Amino acid sequence: MVSTGKKVAFGVGGLVVVAGAGFAILASQSNQSATTSKAVSVGSFKGDYKNPKSPIKGGNISVTVPGTAADPVSFSGYSEFVQWSSVQQELGPTGGNSLFYTDKHGKIINGGPAEYKVDKDNKTVTITLRDNLKWSDGKPVTAQDVLFSLETLATNDVAAGNFTNSYLSIKGLADYQNGKAKDISGVKLNDGADGKKLTVSYSTLPAAADWGDGVPSYAMPYHDLKNVASKDLATSEKVTKTPLSFGPFKVASVSTDSTVKYVRNSEYWGKPARLDSINFYVNQDMSKLENDLAKQKFDIVTKVPTSLWKNGDQPQLSKYDNAKGYAATGNYDSGYWELYFNLGHFDKKTTTNVQDRQTPLQDANVRKAVGYAMNVGDVTKKYSNGFDQPAKTLVSKDPEKEEFNINSIKSFHD
Repeated sequence: MVSTGKKVAFGVGGLVVVAGAGFAILASQSNQSATTSKAVSVGSFKGDYKNPKSPIKGGNISVTVPGTAADPVSFSGYSEFVQWSSVQQELGPTGGNSLFYTDKHGKIINGGPAEYKVDKDNKTVTITLRDNLKWSDGKPVTAQDVLFSLETLATNDVAAGNFTNSYLSIKGLADYQNGKAKDISGVKLNDGADGKKLTVSYSTLPAAADWGDGVPSYAMPYHDLKNVASKDLATSEKVTKTPLSFGPFKVASVSTDSTVKYVRNSEYWGKPARLDSINFYVNQDMSKLENDLAKQKFDIVTKVPTSLWKNGDQPQLSKYDNAKGYAATGNYDSGYWELYFNLGHFDKKTTTNVQDRQTPLQDANVRKAVGYAMNVGDVTKKYSNGFDQPAKTLVSKDPEKEEFNINSIKSFHD
């Protein structure tokens, strides 16, 4: 949900809508042309809002992201250590120190902080950083910083939560991760540690490498963090209070409740952001949101609870519509719901599923009959206000996945 009272511009990416009804985030890792997507219309909900006002110059905007009071978040200035989705959203103004721009389908494109080139025959990916890419302290972003990010993901206990098995396709990474090697043999710093280019060699090139799968996609400032022990990195003030960035904004301060203030980054390589600053709040108590909205405390609310929707099921804010200074925005989500049947047990010795239960459900036609009897299609049409739609495939209508969505396939409930 966004304020209709002012039009803001962030220098890179602008304001875009993302998955789900009624919320939007700041994006700074898509290129300018890729931020414009098809307007979404679901039931009575219109997913986009075009502010007719002229962009403001300077000023500050305030953003709130959802949190849970029972599970307080801790801010991390680097994506490698992020453990909460709300904190990842907080990193929006910095771009999360992501190296690549992506198109509307999430596919890597050139023109951002780094260039990307894949050689499928030789199973390599070459990453070339911009010559003028600098950290917010004025130091250059180097190939060593990209390698440092990958090494941290592979070996740090906290960062391990963001490590994916696709990285294991990089030659020598498994041996490095297991302590059998001091270096990752598959990563070559072409012009040395202080250079701007590195080549990554794979035993098997990940099928989705063009979407960043298995590709080192972040950088961490080695010069600033090299003297911090790995076990202390995630909780170091250099990470939680004074992180560096190479995006349009940099962290100015972080409060004890993980409220982050960003200011314009004078070392940013691209067009300077128009805003002077951004305040990000993690809303630990969503029950207070209605009172905050009444006072127009925030300019952007990334998620609005359904309790504030009209009749509880329609994304029209009963009290905070356009006339009150807010507009709801959104996009297709990528989730889906499945129905499972218990037909047996898992045999640990043979690691296979054994269908040995004595039940009529062993007959596939009986299972189909149960599915049809549930009448999910008609139920969702009547009660979901158009937000739930019968799935045709496991690939949703989310713009990032639409390349692989086959619309001609007939739905189970069509």
